[in-house]
Amino acid sequence: MTAYVVPPTWEHGDYPNAVDLNKLSSSQKHLHENTPSSVQHPLAFYNTNDSVQQWIVLTHTYKNLYFATDGSEAKIMKYSPDYSDNNAWGSETWLSANSETLSETNGNLDAIAIGTFDLDSLEWLSYGDQYVVFDVWGAYEYDESYLLIDDTPPFAAGNLLSASALNSLSTNIELLKGTMESPTRPRFLGSNDRLLFKKLGDTLVLKGTVTGDTLNSISIKVSQNPSSMGAAIATYDNSGSGYAENDTFDFSSIDISSFTDGENYLVEVTKDGSGTVRIEQAYITN
Repeated sequence: MTAYVVPPTWEHGDYPNAVDLNKLSSSQKHLHENTPSSVQHPLAFYNTNDSVQQWIVLTHTYKNLYFATDGSEAKIMKYSPDYSDNNAWGSETWLSANSETLSETNGNLDAIAIGTFDLDSLEWLSYGDQYVVFDVWGAYEYDESYLLIDDTPPFAAGNLLSASALNSLSTNIELLKGTMESPTRPRFLGSNDRLLFKKLGDTLVLKGTVTGDTLNSISIKVSQNPSSMGAAIATYDNSGSGYAENDTFDFSSIDISSFTDGENYLVEVTKDGSGTVRIEQAYITN
């Protein structure tokens, strides 16, 4: 297995030597050996309980933040371990230097209204950093220009190895690396909880565990209307035997090809029984 090497960056006038270029080669080999055969787009957590100020921890991987909120206190905040004792996040001085206010996007729950924020505008946020989105229903990162990664950088015809072309290749490598190693945070789904996604593939994958008790079945609903999720598009009953406590489930081929590409949707996991559903993996793929 080829080891991963952090790719270098260049400034205009630098001469890229064999050592630096071999770092790019090693990084690409590592990604090729570890990347799934089809792109996986993680689903975001979405909570429709307007009385609860949700906070979501994200890893900065893409340029833009997409978010849904009607909260006047919605913010992007630098992640700080001092949150546990309120030393940092409770300080107005710290907040003014390490946060950005998000504007409201929606005042009701009959549609998904998504706002956009350019994360490159935050001097304190670097790619690979963790940060907090506060008082939002749901949020995720995305950038149309990074949807498909080219195998080669955009060299212009007749040009030698330009700094901009080499840096774009390094950025792509870091982007893929961040996507592969973003932390997984299992979620227990409650009555107000949903999962939010932009439709970038034709298959929805949900994996997890039943905890606390048993379930007769698990149904999956997908809709753009948070107040009316409609009928289930798939129902699973474990071949008729239901799910006991600590049973795992793997719904790896939920067909969402009929939904419109590029649109935002919510997923609701509906349970029949008193058990609790813990989602451990949720993503869109082809």
